[in-house]
Amino acid sequence: QRQGGWLHHITLGAQSAVREAGLHAMVLHHDRLVGEELEMFAASNPRVVVLTDRAHGYEYPQVMRLIDDLNRRDVRLTLYGSSPQWSKHDRVVSDHEDGAYQSARWLLEQGCRRILYIWPMDHSGYWYPARYEGYRKALTEQGLEPEPALPIIEENESFSSYPER
Repeated sequence: QRQGGWLHHITLGAQSAVREAGLHAMVLHHDRLVGEELEMFAASNPRVVVLTDRAHGYEYPQVMRLIDDLNRRDVRLTLYGSSPQWSKHDRVVSDHEDGAYQSARWLLEQGCRRILYIWPMDHSGYWYPARYEGYRKALTEQGLEPEPALPIIEENESFSSYPER
């Protein structure tokens, strides 16, 4: 089974917590929950809808419409992620800065001194600056100079998009 990583596990964790509470959990296709399907879903009076940030999904127009439609129908909604545009909603957020800080501290405690921070070529997500700050903080506390982040090539990128160094 090939899965998408940590976001998949966040979804599984949310489903597990719902089941442990004795309730039903369903996974729905956000891009298909429109029109009559949305009406039927909202009419079923769900207790809460939890939207995870699948593939930066909150930027997709259909997800934005779904959120607006659920809000109009007074369906309780919880989002995963700390994107500023969702600050008016109930959210579950990761502490990206502290997580990166703790990871870098652990490496430093293991004796590592040349820690290179890498991230994808497209690092436009709101979490990247916070993660870099945690890395930077851990290194500077130890009197080390943090390196600039090194962009990496992802599977679907070509070498022609890689910056010269």
